[in-house]
Amino acid sequence: MRRFTHIVKNSGGFHVRQAGMIVKLAKEFESGIEISRDSECVTANRPAALLGMKLGQGDLLTISVEGTDEESAAKKVMEFFDEYI
Repeated sequence: MRRFTHIVKNSGGFHVRQAGMIVKLAKEFESGIEISRDSECVTANRPAALLGMKLGQGDLLTISVEGTDEESAAKKVMEFFDEYI
């Protein structure tokens, strides 16, 4: 399992476009990707659940990637979060 943290930098927080991009990215890999904040945890392939987290600027997220291609998946997911979230 690969795990990393990320602080939401986007002043607009997290919105529909980013949720769609995460879902699309998650479908590229066999590994499961989970995003959590505090005690709330959702899988990255569920856009409604991602939006339901109501993430805002400054929120601390923990992203977990687990599966057969977790190395490459974690690298791409980290790059995505650094650029868009």
